[in-house]
Amino acid sequence: MTESQLVHLQWLVLSSTAVVSVLLGALFHRSHFCTMGAVSDAVIMENFDRLRQWALALAVAILGFGCMAYVGLINPLQSIYATKDLLWLSSLLGGLLFGWGMVWASGCGSKTLVRLGAGNLKSLWVLLVMGVVALSAMKGVLAVGRVQYIDAVKIEMPHGLFAGEWLSNYLDVSLHFGMLVAACAASLLLLVWVLKDQNFLTLHNVLTGILVGLVFVGSGGFLVF
Repeated sequence: MTESQLVHLQWLVLSSTAVVSVLLGALFHRSHFCTMGAVSDAVIMENFDRLRQWALALAVAILGFGCMAYVGLINPLQSIYATKDLLWLSSLLGGLLFGWGMVWASGCGSKTLVRLGAGNLKSLWVLLVMGVVALSAMKGVLAVGRVQYIDAVKIEMPHGLFAGEWLSNYLDVSLHFGMLVAACAASLLLLVWVLKDQNFLTLHNVLTGILVGLVFVGSGGFLVF
């Protein structure tokens, strides 16, 4: 890759990130799409609308990922998640810490960004602390303990973590086809749960879930094209 091609690729990544960020920001602001909000609505008020929005967005994103993998636009094995190690302790501990952090910060990371855009100074401090601690956990002081003690507790998966890899191995089909089948199955299960509540099927709820999912699919498409 020449220097000019590298510069072009850098600008492509930055511009596509900017487009995706603007679209997501507008969607989150108008729809109040939020991970913590979805969970708190379900637990406290027994209202599953926002949780179903989240599940619908996930179903669309998974299906889009599977379709792009099937037609060869992306290679799932080049993802940072394509590993044979199941870091179950890291995932469990990280999920608990992230959940507590969302409650104390009054929202998830995306909600914090939306509030910051509206001028909320508390969100500025939350975002700064979140960024510093995340960077420290990835490559800084906290990374030493994470790698030596937490990530060391793992289960080695013989065929990788993707369900498509397991299907490809056991059904003796191509990886791309296995990814498509796994994506369709996961999306179908999510859609069954999403659509079982007829009260959820309003234009606002359905459109929010579909658009958020499509934006995530489109973020991969921007880099491909």
